[in-house]
Amino acid sequence: MTKKQLFRAVVFALVLLCMFTFLSDVFQNGSNRASTYKTRAYFELEEDTLDVAFLGTSGIDRYWLASKAYEEQGIASFAFATDGYPAWLMLPMVKDFARRHDTLKLVVLDMRAFTATYTGADAERYEVRARTFAEALPFFSLTRLDTISKTLEVISENVEGEDRFDLSYLFTFIKYHSRWSEDDFDPYAETEYKVSPYMGAFIHKKLSIRPSPKKVTTVVTEKRQAIDPVCLEALYELLDYFETQDFEVLFLNTPHEQNARDTRRLNTLCDILDEEGYNYVYCDLDESIYDLQNDFYNPDHVNYYGSEKFSERFISYLKQNYDLPDRRGDERYSQWEGTYDNVKTAIAKLEAAKKAKEEQAAAEQAAAAEKATVPTSAAQAAAVQS
Repeated sequence: MTKKQLFRAVVFALVLLCMFTFLSDVFQNGSNRASTYKTRAYFELEEDTLDVAFLGTSGIDRYWLASKAYEEQGIASFAFATDGYPAWLMLPMVKDFARRHDTLKLVVLDMRAFTATYTGADAERYEVRARTFAEALPFFSLTRLDTISKTLEVISENVEGEDRFDLSYLFTFIKYHSRWSEDDFDPYAETEYKVSPYMGAFIHKKLSIRPSPKKVTTVVTEKRQAIDPVCLEALYELLDYFETQDFEVLFLNTPHEQNARDTRRLNTLCDILDEEGYNYVYCDLDESIYDLQNDFYNPDHVNYYGSEKFSERFISYLKQNYDLPDRRGDERYSQWEGTYDNVKTAIAKLEAAKKAKEEQAAAEQAAAAEKATVPTSAAQAAAVQS
């Protein structure tokens, strides 16, 4: 091969790499847009400006209002969560918190992530949870590479016949290229992404203001059940890492409906944390605090009204038990300024829209009822008069 041919080959390879990178970023955004917006809000934080990092499943971002904590107490925190966040991916993200923020004082971890079952499942069970997170990360990030590597390691070790190498995790275009055929896919729109203005909080046009369709209940038991081996290994990897770090760690179980298995596994987790010397907060479904129908949008999650109540109490807990500075007025933390107003404004708009819709439905119902009582023909009118 001549130098000219080599040069052309290198240029072609670079062009191909750039093309795949671009397409993968496009499809990455489109496949999980909501998580992408929230995740990239975290990655746009200025370095060394995060004091408290919340991490986990939907048991985190539905509950913690970081913007409220800053508005009322100056706590600089972020709710980093994706649905069904896998326990084995907590370590890569915790490392990212520590790597980006020397100011990090406390990491709050979602205990729900350790109650899941993976052992004996097929690769898809692992894949669905991991891809939700991996595809929300910026394409060029060390955490994304760590996430992909860890996921493939876990799958190859626990699912027979699965390879430890899968390019579709790195270049998501390989998995989602069929979306080109969808009529509603706009590649130009997909290259642009929004940044969540709520510091990770979950704001949804329906769920944030919806009451639960049934009253939330939970199983209370003192029994124990073994934690799934995949989750247990992930837990001890985390605890080993924490021994090398200066920040404090708190495990958190937010109030939700729990079946017997989840409660038994949480009891086991509490035993382990007690033995290892780690703090945890186990929140029950306390009816003196929560309206178990109107403060939840389903049995597993609070709505906005529930998150206000949870955050109010947990803010007080953090201030009483941890030495957290008040960052209000510090220009370096200006990214938190106004974010609570963003949340309240968004909720007010959702409430107004819901009220208008209900009033319209009531008016239409009244009109229909009135129409049903009005004679619709001359014969009917004469009959009424007679």
